[in-house]
Amino acid sequence: MAWRGRHQANEPHDGGAPSASPADLTVSQGGAPPPLNWRRGILVGAALISCLILIAIIAALVFTGTDWGRERIRRYVQTTLDGMIHGHATIGRISGNLLTGMTVHDFAITDSAGRPFVAAESFSARYQVLSFLRKHIWLTDAVLVRPLIVLDRMPGEKWNWQNIFPRDTMPKPPGQPPGWGDWILLTNARIVGGQLIVRTPWNPSEHLTPAGRDSLIRQALGGGSRLLVNRVAGGFQKTVQLDSVNATLPMLRLADPTYNYRLAQVTSLSMIAYPFRPPPAVVRNLVGAFRFNNDSLWWRGAIVRLPHSTAMGDGSYVLSSGDMTLTVHSDPASFADMRWVYPRLPANGHGSLDLALEWRGAAQDYTFTNTDIAIGDARLSGALGITLTDTIALHDTDVRFRQVDTRLVEQFIPGFTSPFRGVASGHAIVSGGRHALAVNGDVTFDAQRYGRSRLVANGGVGFLDGGGVRANGLRLRLEPLQVDMAKKWYPTLPIGGELTGAATVNGSTLTHLSVVANVDHVDRGAHSALDGTAQVRLAGGKWFDVSVVARPISLVEVGRFFPSAGLQGSATGPVHVTGALGNLHVATNLALPDGGRFDVRGALDLASSVKAYDLTASLYTLNLRTIDSKAPITSLTAQARVS
Repeated sequence: MAWRGRHQANEPHDGGAPSASPADLTVSQGGAPPPLNWRRGILVGAALISCLILIAIIAALVFTGTDWGRERIRRYVQTTLDGMIHGHATIGRISGNLLTGMTVHDFAITDSAGRPFVAAESFSARYQVLSFLRKHIWLTDAVLVRPLIVLDRMPGEKWNWQNIFPRDTMPKPPGQPPGWGDWILLTNARIVGGQLIVRTPWNPSEHLTPAGRDSLIRQALGGGSRLLVNRVAGGFQKTVQLDSVNATLPMLRLADPTYNYRLAQVTSLSMIAYPFRPPPAVVRNLVGAFRFNNDSLWWRGAIVRLPHSTAMGDGSYVLSSGDMTLTVHSDPASFADMRWVYPRLPANGHGSLDLALEWRGAAQDYTFTNTDIAIGDARLSGALGITLTDTIALHDTDVRFRQVDTRLVEQFIPGFTSPFRGVASGHAIVSGGRHALAVNGDVTFDAQRYGRSRLVANGGVGFLDGGGVRANGLRLRLEPLQVDMAKKWYPTLPIGGELTGAATVNGSTLTHLSVVANVDHVDRGAHSALDGTAQVRLAGGKWFDVSVVARPISLVEVGRFFPSAGLQGSATGPVHVTGALGNLHVATNLALPDGGRFDVRGALDLASSVKAYDLTASLYTLNLRTIDSKAPITSLTAQARVS
């Protein structure tokens, strides 16, 4: 029937009508156009996109998963870095799947002069490529192996890293999106076997005289200073070095427009630190949050563990100058762990303490409070302040001590030599330098050779080069003082015993001494009580000017200066002695116990091997036997000359 219809449609109508046009014939033959197949189009498009993605993945895998591709990426990255910095970057090779993470081997950056800035054996990290599309550098599980980082600032110049990575100094317009380097975050990072070297400009204190500055520079360059100082172009540099650094950092924020500082959260860190010349600080573990910027580092509540000590505290460190502030509480505290701060600390010291430390240029200040320290048999508690410049000075020192050996004091204070060997116990409030100390103390001293002395002192005292002692308004209570200690400066002194009482002393044992005293003297059963003044010149030939009132004076003790006289008994009254020991002039007006009196004028020779005297005496009912064991019993009123 179909063929029939088609055939009839092609035949002419009755009446001779014209046949259909070719266009009509075409429509008649094909009918309505077929509908589009959308499902097939989607499948074709998806296949095309899949092919493109597959090609991209294959290309990425070829570039990231083969040595050939990674080498080309290494070249591209190295060339790009070289173009971004004022210096030179090198990359040994790249390994890993670069789509999710990589490892960079033998990486280094130097400045334009070839000086090192950073070098590492390897650096590996994981990341998400999508974060790079927002110009965010977010690395996880970063591991830096055996890095060397050198932060170098020459006198009058910028830091080396500021020269290597110059940045636009114009402020970024508000609302402008961050660029590369504006957002850098590392999480779960580790450092293995790192080394950090910080070199900063150094200059002596501006408060020193030109001669003092020259002396300090010679001392620093010659190794006589704790600081490690070297001469460089334009001046001097101080070096601080950290070795064998191993650390775990859950977060290291190096850049974020939201903050004006960087942040390093440290959950473990060990290192060997050289802030000064050896010995180093051996850090077993360090935990804390450390904020830093281009010039400074600061922290609060950090905890550090050393081999035998644990400390917690706050602090700050200025990279440009090396200035440092530190407040810590340490319990337990071991001096062996703190010798990097002050090498003279005795290694066997231990206990607990609070330390406030300030470094400002060439000056160092240490304040110990709440101290309870044992050093061998010695025990110290209280507060101690030390300032180190070109000299050493004490401040805010209020200590109680027991069994402190003079050798321990000599170890602690440079240049000090004690004139005596022994141990001291007591309480002292001290301030000033070793040449001029303000002292308020009560000290019992057991001298090895001379026995026990106790001094209650208030005033100025200094320990001089050469072993001498200087006093300035030094008020003493003697309870007692061993006279034999004077033999340190006068070995042939014929008297000894103990002095008790009070005295005010001025002067120096190396030049002269001035004494105002009210003392009692007991020596081998002989007793004297003297009230007066004494001037003693010890430089060159010894010279004396003694003016006292005897209540009484032991003539036995006086006779020990010239034993052949055979003096005995005692007398009361004024005594004036002046001159050198070889020509000592004497003037007395003494009363004897039995009512006799004598007025003596003349000279004594106490310096010669054979003692001599040439005296003129006015006698009033004097019984010679009371003063001279060799004389007869008398009752004399006369003028006499004794030679």
